[in-house]
Amino acid sequence: MTSSDVSFEAWYTEQGVDTDVALSSRVRLARNLVNFPFPLEFKKDDGSRVQSLLFDAISKIKEPETFQTLNLTNLESMGQRILMERGVIESDIVGTKDAGVSVSADGKTSCLINYNDHARIASFSPGNDTQKAYQIAKKIDDKLQESLQFAASVEFGYLTASLNDAGTGMKASVVLHLPSLGVTNGLEGIFNLIGEKGISAKACFGPGDQPHTVNGTSAALGDYYQLSTEISMPNKEEDQLSLLNENVANIIDLERSARKTVVSTMNTELKDSVFRAYSQVLYSRLMNEGEAIDIVSRLKWGCDCGLLNGLKSTDFCSLLYRLRTAHLSFVNRSSTLDFEPDIKTEEQRVRRLRSLIMQEACEPLKIDQPEK
Repeated sequence: MTSSDVSFEAWYTEQGVDTDVALSSRVRLARNLVNFPFPLEFKKDDGSRVQSLLFDAISKIKEPETFQTLNLTNLESMGQRILMERGVIESDIVGTKDAGVSVSADGKTSCLINYNDHARIASFSPGNDTQKAYQIAKKIDDKLQESLQFAASVEFGYLTASLNDAGTGMKASVVLHLPSLGVTNGLEGIFNLIGEKGISAKACFGPGDQPHTVNGTSAALGDYYQLSTEISMPNKEEDQLSLLNENVANIIDLERSARKTVVSTMNTELKDSVFRAYSQVLYSRLMNEGEAIDIVSRLKWGCDCGLLNGLKSTDFCSLLYRLRTAHLSFVNRSSTLDFEPDIKTEEQRVRRLRSLIMQEACEPLKIDQPEK
């Protein structure tokens, strides 16, 4: 298989709930087949047998042609990197024997096979909607259980490779954009508080180079954070989702409040950050991935604060996926784009294409509050 086998529609272009702060929601269900050891304890042909059983069960789901089933060992590196950028697979699964994945045509649902657990069913939903993501993942789970028996007990619930996943086997998360809480230094206390309640927070795209810190480390690149439930037992799925949703809703309200504070008390700093990003888009010729993520963040912040208009929150969310390196490498490989004579290397072509896509995507942007 080649990277061209990895093709599905962009669920992240759909309108969701609270998209001014929440980018996406995700629910993952960990499941293991009875009578087989966990993947780390596989012997002989255990892995290939588990993979075959799961691939066969997935093929029996109604309209199986809407799923792409991939053996990751046979998928070239670019295809693997694209799946990582889409959040479908983890980086450390690459090279794992008998690892596989099935992805729905709309990109919302996937089943990762032989990564810590035999099956990890996951579903995405745009905006703040873990309930919808859970319903989609649970539907796939129910369909698989028509053909397979998953390991479970009355006392512990679903049995998983990690104790934190035992019980419901569920992990729910929401990605939030929190630039206003970042510059007003409100994140550290918030993250400490939700940590005590069993919700973790981590940088979505890695650490950035902004001056403020969270828990003693650099703030997240672009101020994008993923909030996740940590423990699946003893609570029921509904209780886990309720806990996360309550805290996410609170943080969304706090970000919106902090946004008003920034506009009223830090307006010059806000304009400097937003308009610098706007200038970078207009005049850059080569753009790194980290730069692009930061610029998208600041432009979205400018729209949310009323300094810019012309693009919706979903437009910025889409850009975060379209500007990733593997996606751009794939576009370069499959197109006949012409660049300037001095753009020769693959890295230069990717950086040049990223800049061009940013300029095209941001063409509708206009300054809403011109300088007097």
